Amino acid sequence: MNHAADNPAEFMKRVKGLEIGTANNPWPEAIASSTAWALQQFGELTPEERLLAEEWRDACLAAPLPLPTRARHHA
Repeated sequence: MNHAADNPAEFMKRVKGLEIGTANNPWPEAIASSTAWALQQFGELTPEERLLAEEWRDACLAAPLPLPTRARHHA
């Protein structure tokens, strides 16, 4: 992981913010899944990529998924 400069508690708060959201809009299936995977994935991003992920989170959730993708996620 390349988040050595991040405070562990603050880093966890950022990941939880991505999973749960700030407007009662959790990422699909995040509540039932392990945060460890999300921590690992977020930790592998560059600091700039993390900021972009946080900035675009809600827009990504609001965007309609193509039908084949939506079917896979709701199967």
